[in-house]
Amino acid sequence: MLEVENIYGIDYSHISWMRWIFVSIITLSLYLFIRFLHTTSERMSLLGGWKKRIHSIVYSIHVLSGPLGFLVIFITFIMIHPAVHGLLVLLIFILGFSLIKSYFLGKMLLLQRKCYKGQKIMFHDTEGFIKEIGSTSLTLQTADGARHLSYIQIFDEGFTQLQGNEIGGLQTIYIDTSDADSTNTQHIKDKLWESPYLDWSFDPEVKITNQSHQFEVKVLLTERDHLDDLINLISEWGYKCHLKN
Repeated sequence: MLEVENIYGIDYSHISWMRWIFVSIITLSLYLFIRFLHTTSERMSLLGGWKKRIHSIVYSIHVLSGPLGFLVIFITFIMIHPAVHGLLVLLIFILGFSLIKSYFLGKMLLLQRKCYKGQKIMFHDTEGFIKEIGSTSLTLQTADGARHLSYIQIFDEGFTQLQGNEIGGLQTIYIDTSDADSTNTQHIKDKLWESPYLDWSFDPEVKITNQSHQFEVKVLLTERDHLDDLINLISEWGYKCHLKN
């Protein structure tokens, strides 16, 4: 009877240090695996639209996995000793409130796909291109140098998306399909999804120009050095390709 009473008397609101370490390792392993899937989904070659759908799903999971992982680790940490660890986590939350808030706001921004590398924006009276997207801030490359903007600033004050000449990885190219079989904008987008050189945080823009059989394509490259590789790949598809004049 005593053993049965002990079993029913287990306090599931507490866990051991070993169990917390085990949960933390599993959580970290899952995050790294999701991160690997995200990187792989950008580079793998699948048939057109399938790559887009898979990458979109994996991208959303990747963005959410970080915040959810932190929540799991902190919640299980509190469960080791709710009173003491709860106060400790509360103290960490108070001291690092700005960073924590900026981190979660950044994830919301990424989930909504409102920012991407190479995007030209105006923040207050400053124009620039997004150079890097970090965990708690982004780096805006301006004429006067690099400027770091926290996601709190961006959410509180907003920014304006601008049109203009592209720098960095964002490029405009022209594809001539006169020597190829009949094609359309969706066919070209599907082909682009097979390329390993594009950053899929920016959905390629494909539109018909005034010239016959010519398409204007705007893409975001993972590295600017991949521009020649992309042009060569498009040529291998049987299309003529040249840069924006």
